[in-house]
Amino acid sequence: MHPQKKKIYLLVGVLAVYILLVSTHQGEFWPFSIFPMYSQAGHSWTKTLVRDVSGLNVDSLRDEYDQIAKLPGKPVALKTVGINKNDLSNFISKTTSWHKQEITELRSFFDRILTNKTILIYKVHGYLKDQNVKVSCLPFVLLKSDSTIFIKEKESM
Repeated sequence: MHPQKKKIYLLVGVLAVYILLVSTHQGEFWPFSIFPMYSQAGHSWTKTLVRDVSGLNVDSLRDEYDQIAKLPGKPVALKTVGINKNDLSNFISKTTSWHKQEITELRSFFDRILTNKTILIYKVHGYLKDQNVKVSCLPFVLLKSDSTIFIKEKESM
């Protein structure tokens, strides 16, 4: 076989494998997972925010907010608790059914602080609208030392 043809076949083979890997991993294949600003630019996103709502009325915590600064309670610094924010966001966004095992795993993230705090986890959905970034903060789950209360999400989300 001619050396030039070998190079072409090799290049086509490498590109085919690369395209196959990228397409079957939902964009989570290098370099796309390393540079999400290129692969996810302009797409909506959902992350989690954790707030310490100890002492606040539980019924007042069901509201949706369009500004993070207006959220009730105090922010919980996940790094000081030993939680990776991306791990928590992925766990919450990718869990579709919340059975006893999933709830136990979620509570295990916060074992160190649940004895003296009540925390509320928000799902924060961000999107572009009219060239501006908009956010909607929906309360998702309230964790107390003795209970876990899921707050119903809006049907449209």
